[in-house]
Amino acid sequence: LFLFNKKYIRQNTAKRRGECLRCGACCRLFFDSCTSLRFDADGKSSCLKYKSFRMPNCKIFPVDCRDIGDRNYFSDSPCGYWFIK
Repeated sequence: LFLFNKKYIRQNTAKRRGECLRCGACCRLFFDSCTSLRFDADGKSSCLKYKSFRMPNCKIFPVDCRDIGDRNYFSDSPCGYWFIK
């Protein structure tokens, strides 16, 4: 979607609300074991490349409700994002 349907991304991310809760579940969607993903003592995730270079899909995630559904396969905790209708 990032490469071929930027209009869809703009339309949907404009409807996105909430904030990242740093669970790390979305990071496991793209890479089985992302080398930039770290967890602190409280179990909160962080990305070693967050301020320098992140993949485009990492910057725009989640694009729509389907993305949240996919991320739910990796975590029982709720995602901090949601979309308005």
